[in-house]
Formats: sequence, C-alpha cells, structure tokens
Amino acid sequence: MQTSRILPLLLFSCFYALSSSFFDFLKSPSSTRQIENEAKQKDLRQKQILKEKVYQEQVKLFDSISKSRGIPPHLNEKYSGSTFTCDNGSKKISSSLVNDAFCDCADGSDEPGTSACSNGVFYCINSGYKLLSIPSSRVDDQICDCCDGSDEGILTKCANTCNEAAARERSELDRKTTAYRSGSKERSNLIDKIKIEKTTLASQGPELNAEIDRLNANKSEYSSKIKELDEVIQSRKSQRNSV
Repeated sequence: MQTSRILPLLLFSCFYALSSSFFDFLKSPSSTRQIENEAKQKDLRQKQILKEKVYQEQVKLFDSISKSRGIPPHLNEKYSGSTFTCDNGSKKISSSLVNDAFCDCADGSDEPGTSACSNGVFYCINSGYKLLSIPSSRVDDQICDCCDGSDEGILTKCANTCNEAAARERSELDRKTTAYRSGSKERSNLIDKIKIEKTTLASQGPELNAEIDRLNANKSEYSSKIKELDEVIQSRKSQRNSV
C-alpha cells in the first residue's frame, strides 16, 4: 500500500524536475537564439524551394511559347527556317537564337516575343478581333496590352477580351453607319429641295427679265424728266438774277 502511494509521488517529482529544466532551457538566451535561427533557416529553405519551383514553371512556360511568340502569320516564313536573317540581310543567326531573351540583331527583329530588344516589335494576333503591333518593351511588363493576353503569360496572366473588344467596335461602327445613313438621307432631301427651287426660279426667268426691262425703261423715262426739271430750275434762277 505504501509503495503504491510513493510511486506516483516519485513520478510527479521527476516530471516536475524535467519540466522545470526544460523551461529553464527555453528561457536561456542561447536556446532562444538557436530556436530563432532554426526557424529563420527553415523559412529561408521554404522560400528558396518555392522560388525555384516558380522559376522552373516560368522557364517551362517560356520554352513552350517563346519560339513563335509575337510573330504574325505574314512573317511565319521568315522565322521558319534553320537560320534567321536580320539587319537588312547583313546578318544571319541560328533560328534557335530567336526569342531567347537576348538581343542579337541591331534591328531587334530576333526578339519579337521578349523585351530583350528596346526597338523590337511584338504582334498581338488577337483572333476574332484585329492584328495589333506594340513595342516589344511592353512584353511581360505585367500590363495587358493585347486583348488576347499574348503579350503577357510569363509573370502574369491576362484574360482574352478580344470578343468583347470586337463587339464594342462593331457597336460603334453600327452607330456611325446609322448616323451616316441618316445624314446622307437628309443631304439627299436637301439636294432635291434645292433642285425644285432652282427649277421654279428658272421657270420665272422670262417674267423676271421682262420686269427688269420694264424697270430699266422707267428709269430712262424718269431720268429724262429729272433732266427737264433741272433745266427749268436753272432757267428760272437765271431770270431772277437778271432782274
């Protein structure tokens, strides 16, 4: 009986002693620093693993789209051979160097799908809408310039809004077409009105000419009478002066 009572007490004492020693260890500055360092190292390893994973995914994505990226259909033949000619035909490079994120040609034509060349041109295919060209310096700048999102994809994703853009442009074109047709109809009505007025005036021409002739005749008659009156007045003045 006495042994059964002592044993729990001994176990409790041992546990208390071990717990006290453990907490004392945790409270010591060296142990705290060690725990903090281990936590930091673990956090750095996790960040490095995540960074490497993201990098590998980006590289994989870049490799899958880079060779034909930014090249419009009408230039496919130029980029399809084993060699690529640039700088107005003065330089030839391997086609493997096209879109490798390094500017090999002075005209920037070897990097249509990257921002490596400041003077390059990127073509947005924009299926369902219309072809658009932008400076290749805007490629992968995390701003969506192409409605099909083809200028991005390495650092960020862009939704394809070409159908919406096409619908907006069609709506605006319909509005302008309606306004043009309305204006054209008004113009046609105005032309018809002017033609009618011109015909009316033309039909009144002889009558108006006769009226003009009558007025000119009256003018001559009145001019003669005025001249006679002037002569009478001058004559009377002369008579008064002689008296």
